[in-house]
Amino acid sequence: MALDKVQSDKCTIAEVVNIWKELITTLCNDRDAVTAAKKRFDQVITQAHLLANLIHPSLQGKLLSAEEVNNAMDYANEKFPSLVPVIMKFQAKSSPFHAFKFSDSVTKCMSAVEWWRSHSNVLDSDVISAAQQLLSAVASSSGVERVFSSYGIVHSKLRNRLGTEKAAKLVFLFKTMNAHKMDVFDFDDTNE
Repeated sequence: MALDKVQSDKCTIAEVVNIWKELITTLCNDRDAVTAAKKRFDQVITQAHLLANLIHPSLQGKLLSAEEVNNAMDYANEKFPSLVPVIMKFQAKSSPFHAFKFSDSVTKCMSAVEWWRSHSNVLDSDVISAAQQLLSAVASSSGVERVFSSYGIVHSKLRNRLGTEKAAKLVFLFKTMNAHKMDVFDFDDTNE
């Protein structure tokens, strides 16, 4: 289930940190599995992942250790120095980040990027741009690979005279229709 979540088209680097942390917690009864998962976590999760998790309005770095928070802040200080004081206000829920903005009713109805963009009238464009970069980065290239696979279906040996533009439009329609078809089915993760 964790792999399916990580490889979904919409899973961001902020969310993948929580998926890994929850996986490690789930495996707590198997010492070897926990050791292997922690080793892999250390290999794949970068400071950018940690920082994205830290500034995500729903996640807020709640599952991060103190060391991971420090690593994320070091990365922010190195790559996005103007973001550091904003993160500190974000963590303290002080102006312009009032507590009501973190309620489930607000964070569930908008994406993390939209949430940060909603502060564009009070924050520098550099801060908004940094947050957008971190929070829109996807965790896996699986989505891109699926697009290439769809392109292979649309632009086959029988349809090799299709122009690039028309093929791209057909791939878009193919992906959109398949995504809609998957939304129609209500998969229940508890049955697996």
